[in-house]
Amino acid sequence: MAGDAVAICDSNGVVDEAIVGGMKIESRPFLIIRFEQKKQGGLGQTFVQQAETCPLFSLHGEMPSVTSLNVGDSVLVQVDSSARHIGKNILSGVEER
Repeated sequence: MAGDAVAICDSNGVVDEAIVGGMKIESRPFLIIRFEQKKQGGLGQTFVQQAETCPLFSLHGEMPSVTSLNVGDSVLVQVDSSARHIGKNILSGVEER
């Protein structure tokens, strides 16, 4: 929350304290994309923000947005067990309603 003290760390592992100046929490629509891995076999799924500005990568080097995907389209995936935001590992959770 705004005003809370948090730990910050630089690339050398030096830890310091900072005060949160502001915080923004917002609900955004997400899509669940279920996929089949052709080469390794197996099924997977990922959650992505439903936005034209959220591109994926196709097998042909194109960058289709998640809103333009159709059943049967092929995209590249990196299989991992953690969530990512802008390519960085993050802690996350999902609440289904």
